[in-house]
Amino acid sequence: MEEFITFIYAAGLMVLAGAGWLIRWWLTKKTPTPAPQSVDGTEAMTALTEKYKNQIDDQGQTIDALRKAVDSLTEKQGTPDAPEGLNEALDHLKQGDTKKAEALFERILEAKEAEGQAANLEAAEAAKNIGALAYLHDTDKALNAYKKATKLNPDDAEAWNLLGALLLRSGDLTGAKRAFNKVLALGNRTTNKSLIAIASGNLGIIAQTQGDLDKSKITSNNPLPSLKNLAWKKPWPVIWAT
Repeated sequence: MEEFITFIYAAGLMVLAGAGWLIRWWLTKKTPTPAPQSVDGTEAMTALTEKYKNQIDDQGQTIDALRKAVDSLTEKQGTPDAPEGLNEALDHLKQGDTKKAEALFERILEAKEAEGQAANLEAAEAAKNIGALAYLHDTDKALNAYKKATKLNPDDAEAWNLLGALLLRSGDLTGAKRAFNKVLALGNRTTNKSLIAIASGNLGIIAQTQGDLDKSKITSNNPLPSLKNLAWKKPWPVIWAT
């Protein structure tokens, strides 16, 4: 008799445990955790360009680099490899705050650098994105980021051009000239007429700034195709000689 009572008691406990599990399962099913709301990159761009409109003095170059940085984050939303802190970074960008996004790109940069040579291209992209964001409020940080990008990927003409533009803006004509000469060398090596035109125009600005008018005329009058006739595959950061 005692064994029967023990059996009934144990069976009752099992039934109660099963019922509890079913209730929890049903409640979870009825109230699923809402998925994070996606952030539209346009909202972030609007907030950033409005907040830092006084810092953005070369619309095409800065806007293009900034948009690429924002897009690289928004495209990761909802993907299996979305980095930790992505949604928080995007929410802060909507408020015009770049710090969380910069920290996220810094973690990506460190991780890719640790992986070695195979990940250098991805690390260089992360560095460029840091530069695009830091450009809005921290010139030194942006310079360091673009320098790192060119070190990680020396064949990235865009990184060299962004670095040269920021050096020129900072008054480092020697450094800017070195960067733009690198763009010119890459253009000549790949017979890319667009790069040659961009580098020549930027070097012309430096020559004019240094007061070397003869050299400026030679650079500006370099027989290049009309820029309007060039087949641009995508917008490229440019500083044109006047």
